[in-house]
Amino acid sequence: MNELKESRPEGSSERSADLRGLSAVKRALLEKRLRGVGRAAENTLVPRENPGQPGPLSCAQERLWFLHQLAPNSPLYNILVPIRLTGALEATALRKALEGVVARHEALRTRFISQADEPFQIVDPPREVDLREIDLSREPEPDRAGKYQEIVSAEAHLPFDLSHDPMLRALLVKLAPEEHRLILSIHHIVSDGWSTDVLLRELLLLYRAQITHEPPTLEPLPIQYADFAAWQRTHLSGERMEKERAWWGNEL
Repeated sequence: MNELKESRPEGSSERSADLRGLSAVKRALLEKRLRGVGRAAENTLVPRENPGQPGPLSCAQERLWFLHQLAPNSPLYNILVPIRLTGALEATALRKALEGVVARHEALRTRFISQADEPFQIVDPPREVDLREIDLSREPEPDRAGKYQEIVSAEAHLPFDLSHDPMLRALLVKLAPEEHRLILSIHHIVSDGWSTDVLLRELLLLYRAQITHEPPTLEPLPIQYADFAAWQRTHLSGERMEKERAWWGNEL
């Protein structure tokens, strides 16, 4: 599968030198802040109390949900991730790896419904992933690239039904015996560029674990995105929310 490499952030040595130059008092204060000591209890993000019940959307999700109501057939917020796969491929292991990612991240098995004109998110149980397959390897070689681009375009323009569809679609295109393309389609309401990188990294680890028959080296996730959404709605409520609305109302 595709190579994913880690890199050290630029300027890390300069930041270390800056920290050494802090006074003892400032260094102790910084360490407390990094450990979370001194933060208000209301700012602590903990798992939601009723994970099996419909929950609120985050502010960003609600914006995207609202835009989806205006244009439900628009593919504007589709995220398309084509991945080049070279070498021998085990499609069953790939599907199991995808299922592992979906089981691990609740956002990928979340649907968005409306109750009394208010949006809510529902997390479905882990499920089998429908890994669709298209074989272009028997097509004349000059035609393969064009047919593949047609498939990519069709996937990119296929809308999501937020209340019913899985938020992750997977299509495997075979171009040659040892040349495949995995096309992942994700709606922006559950993903962004950063989380897509996480998905690819974990998919690679889970696929390797499947083909080597070894347990994956992934720690359990203590917090899911729905936990953040619930925390944000609690945190940004009452007087705090009214102040935010008043400030933005004045600015706009």
